[in-house]
Amino acid sequence: MKWKTFSPNEHGDWISLRNNLFTVFIPMEPEKKFDFNTKSFFITNAIGVVSARDAWVYNSSKNEIEINTQCFPLYYYEEKQNLSLFDDNDDNKYIRSDGVSDFILDIAKKQYGKTVTKEDIFYYVYGFLHSPEYRATFANDLKKMLPRLPLVENVTDSWAFGKAGRKLAELHLNYETVPPYQKLKVTGTESGFFKVEKMRFPSKDQKDIIIYNSKITIENIPAAAYDYIVNGKSAIEWIVERYQITTHKESGIKNDPNDWAAAVVENLYEDGKNEGLIAGKIEDKMEGKLKGKLEGKLEGKLEVARKMLNKSMSEDLIVEITGLSIEQIRKIKTELH
Repeated sequence: MKWKTFSPNEHGDWISLRNNLFTVFIPMEPEKKFDFNTKSFFITNAIGVVSARDAWVYNSSKNEIEINTQCFPLYYYEEKQNLSLFDDNDDNKYIRSDGVSDFILDIAKKQYGKTVTKEDIFYYVYGFLHSPEYRATFANDLKKMLPRLPLVENVTDSWAFGKAGRKLAELHLNYETVPPYQKLKVTGTESGFFKVEKMRFPSKDQKDIIIYNSKITIENIPAAAYDYIVNGKSAIEWIVERYQITTHKESGIKNDPNDWAAAVVENLYEDGKNEGLIAGKIEDKMEGKLKGKLEGKLEGKLEVARKMLNKSMSEDLIVEITGLSIEQIRKIKTELH
């Protein structure tokens, strides 16, 4: 048997060696947080997204995630230390500052022109981070370090990355507004049972079907849907893996995807109730307090039902949440269509 000698490089890597070109690029994070003289893209760091911190970074409960994570923002807000007599409005209690550094803006203006803004740089970064060529070339570096990026020489390429970044951000933020895949088939929603413990595929090699829970199944998922890869795994497979009830052993943090669903329903109910109460208050002044309150509550329930129907929720679930009759629900459904 032939033996081959391996020696670590200057980074201590034995295999999966890092690319030396990566160290020439500009770091995204500063050496010191909120260092306004930093020679990096951003003046804030991102402690929350380093490896082995998944329990702090991913959670279905908004309250849990807000406590545990940080990011690279376009803007960040700080509370004023000394409020004046005129700062009684909540909007005046905070100062907005740029997350993108002056250092990178100065370089970009010299390289691409004076019209470049920090927002342009932010979306340039977002687009560049999603470049398949960048991810493949520096895969080993990105697994071990936070990203470092170049400012491309060609101004046309720079604007192309920025334009792509804006489109991706729009898609990633507003993905729920994209029309659903027409051939997708979802069965079992009429059961009204939407609680999930752990999703799964019928078998390891069959991924055109997802068994959501004991009642609901998602079918006809196209193979192309698995082409979108995030850190070595398709986005769908990440969802299947993450969308389950788990408790992190070391921290005790519980991640329950049903928390998110409960929060959505609660927000729908509160929105509808508030709208109904406004209508009730108007009626209150016109025809009497009791009538106004009753009609306000009813309108609140009707508005909740409308919003839940628009989200394709089952009639039985809407009846359970709002207390309306099935006949009322079906009447609203007819009106919407």
